[in-house]
Amino acid sequence: MASTIKDVATRARVSVATVSRVINKKGYVSEKARIRVQKAIKELDYLPSQMAINLVKKKMQTIGIIVPDIRNTFFSELFSAASRLAAEHSFRTILCNTDDSVAIETSALQDMISYRVSGIIITPVSDKDGTNVELLQHIQKMGTPVVFVDREMKGINCDGVFVDNIRSSYDATDLLLQEGHRKIAIIAGPQDTIPGRERMLGYRNAMNDWGVDILPEYVADADFKQENSYKVTKEMLQCDSHPTAFFTCNNLMTIGCLRAILECGKTIPRDISLVGFDEIELLDVLGYKISVVSRAISDMGITAMRLLFERMNETTPLAYQRVIIQSNLKVLGSEKMINEAR
Repeated sequence: MASTIKDVATRARVSVATVSRVINKKGYVSEKARIRVQKAIKELDYLPSQMAINLVKKKMQTIGIIVPDIRNTFFSELFSAASRLAAEHSFRTILCNTDDSVAIETSALQDMISYRVSGIIITPVSDKDGTNVELLQHIQKMGTPVVFVDREMKGINCDGVFVDNIRSSYDATDLLLQEGHRKIAIIAGPQDTIPGRERMLGYRNAMNDWGVDILPEYVADADFKQENSYKVTKEMLQCDSHPTAFFTCNNLMTIGCLRAILECGKTIPRDISLVGFDEIELLDVLGYKISVVSRAISDMGITAMRLLFERMNETTPLAYQRVIIQSNLKVLGSEKMINEAR
């Protein structure tokens, strides 16, 4: 069986991207790594594919899409919509899932450079990582356009598609406050991301406008993960003075929170109220009517791809566009305070 580029990378103890840079004589590789790669190529009698050779000569009809968690239906729907539009224009899409790891994101960006993609749509892991800022700046200097979706990164000027997180979270919290809730917990996302910080700010602004104190024990960062949300929700519910309502800042955390509520023998909204960020179609099918901030996710993916095509086809420099896709509050009753004695 013929050796592959992965075999070379394994033998040389380097990444596939590093092997590609040695083969294509493009990009920095340390001398020690270069020698190991060349030795592995000789030992394995590796021959680069014609596609790898073509990548050096021109950009491929390929778009790279990098997301932090493909298990989150927000990102799978986003990818589906964007890739459909790409296919209509005879472009293939490459999906990279970073699993919220800056290191994996770095590797994905390096792979995009090696693949000579025509453009990149990315939801970055964090907005505070200097290494990947430099990589994205390098990608832009190569003439490859970049579009941010949902999150962005400081130090990068490019097109982007976002939602008004502050207003959306304010409205979700305000809905609970209007129902009479005062002990409202927030299950928040990581504060090194713009959605994490902005959704927290929307919650705080609403609580402050109503003159309601925010208790530290009612504020938890679940890192946009289902399991973390489950754990912090259960901890709160086991306290004597537990919250009467939860605002969860993404769909995975809504599922984790709901699971904890049900395991504690409580029902929604009779015992506990809940408002989440992003719809969860499966919950509706199962009969759990949860009030949520609803976003036009497919529109976000399509808009991002359109912005990318506009940038790829520009004949004169265009001003960068920051598109805000409107959200709406889908009220289904889970915000209600049935028992006013709570």
